Amino acid sequence: MSDSLRVLLVEDNPGDAELLVEMLPSGESTLYDVECVARLSVALELVAAEQFDLVLLDLGLPDSDGLATLHIMREQAAKLPIVVLTGNNDEQTGLDAIKEGAQDYLVKGQTDKGLLLRSINYAVERKRSANALKELNDTLEERIAERTAQITSVNETLLIEIYDRKRAEEETQQAKELAETATKAKSQFLANMSHELRTPMAGVLGMLDIALAGNLEAKQREFIETAQRSASSLVRILNDILDLTKIEMGNFSIVAKPFPIRKLLENTFNILMPAAKSKGLDFGFKVADDLAQTFVGDQTRLNQVLTNLAGNAVKFTEKGRVEIRVAAGGSVPGGRREVTFTVTDTGIGIPDDKKDLLFRVFSQVDESHSRIYGGTGLGLAISKEIVERMEGTITFTSDEGRGSTFSFTIPLGEAELERDAGLAPEKTAATGAAPRADEIRKPRLLVAEDDQTIRQVLGVMLQRSNYEIDIAEDGQKVVEMWEDGEYDLILMDIQMPRMNGFEATGAIRENERTRGGHIPIVAMTAHALKEDEERCLDAGMDAYVSKPIDFKVCLLVIGEALKKQPSH
Repeated sequence: MSDSLRVLLVEDNPGDAELLVEMLPSGESTLYDVECVARLSVALELVAAEQFDLVLLDLGLPDSDGLATLHIMREQAAKLPIVVLTGNNDEQTGLDAIKEGAQDYLVKGQTDKGLLLRSINYAVERKRSANALKELNDTLEERIAERTAQITSVNETLLIEIYDRKRAEEETQQAKELAETATKAKSQFLANMSHELRTPMAGVLGMLDIALAGNLEAKQREFIETAQRSASSLVRILNDILDLTKIEMGNFSIVAKPFPIRKLLENTFNILMPAAKSKGLDFGFKVADDLAQTFVGDQTRLNQVLTNLAGNAVKFTEKGRVEIRVAAGGSVPGGRREVTFTVTDTGIGIPDDKKDLLFRVFSQVDESHSRIYGGTGLGLAISKEIVERMEGTITFTSDEGRGSTFSFTIPLGEAELERDAGLAPEKTAATGAAPRADEIRKPRLLVAEDDQTIRQVLGVMLQRSNYEIDIAEDGQKVVEMWEDGEYDLILMDIQMPRMNGFEATGAIRENERTRGGHIPIVAMTAHALKEDEERCLDAGMDAYVSKPIDFKVCLLVIGEALKKQPSH
């Protein structure tokens, strides 16, 4: 009977066995199929051979006695519910049996139908669970088939989604490449524009320098100095554009070297002092007492940020004070210390609804056509980029109509001043590389430059600095004049007709391999990116100056190159 409950009764007393069978509940809901045995060994064989739902097990049998009987049965039927029968009215024995794995225990002579029913309920539920499992197994294949169909449908949908996603990724990649190409083209355009503008600016500044070196009336000198400041301002704008180009092209580098902190502040102070003085501002700087004298970092970039912030403070302050402060903070990994630069002013301040524009490229607080203050809107954006490249942070607070405070904190290495021999400024003659007393002739330079104005400026400046010069207007002429003449140094423009500076340098270096010798070549170019300098050096040039030419720097570079020659 598939719906009956199979019971194995293990009892050696026939009377007790008969009584237990009679106590089993009768009814249509549950039928019982009882197998009675008197010995444990026979019961074990039946359990091994047949399927039972419940075991009623007497602990006192002819071939086994006590809890050992339960142990043996449990080993044979690990998952079978076992109800222990004991003739001893001893709860401890029953509890011990339950601890050993019995489902319940019954005391002979004290067991009624209710107790017996409770004991077998578990077996009944187990039987019902088995029937439900069988029913589930009967429908499993159908469910698996349905599920397989669902999975197949989902897989097809996934394949479509994967294809769409892959296509979207390809389109995104194409859009990214187009954007990168556009960014590169824009950056290249900015670099080219910077070059084209820097070349004539070199002529403008050079001519102004020449004019200022002459005898001028006071009013004339004032006009020319004003023009010179305007031209220098334009150069700073070009430098900002160039820095932006470097950032976008990923060529913006930070070079850490030892530098004196007070010198950094003095550079910024000296640049801005004339403008602050002309407005009657109280302008100064303070250095914390516990600050080291020398730090390791990029002095040029730090000066750029500090000049941007302090320059803005002077520009936007009509009366009152502008102050620069430097203080040291805590130590950071790498043996460095946090240094905070703060610029405070009593200027116009920044409206709350404009503060989010400050560090955006080409953004200005006042964007109206009638705005009072000029500027490209690049300074703060570039400053933020520089500070973050130095692993620092930049912040500000402002109260409209009362002033602003800008601060940036960066980690800098500390250095002892006496260890940094390279920090002491070199004493160079105003004429650059002045001849020694035992020399009879002036150094002879070959200047390669196709721009007439710059040729004129360089000619005047170099002759005033005690150099003899010859001029070549293109690269081919440079090579020819070098072959026929005796020169101590070539000042080589990069962009020239017929043969550019790289090609001319390559031709000269190739000829030197045959005839011997080495003439110093100093590159001059309006391309002022770091890779441009490296390209010049890799091409065989000895040094590099960028346009617009800082003539003091140019003389220093020429002097250093000449010093390295055995004959000088």
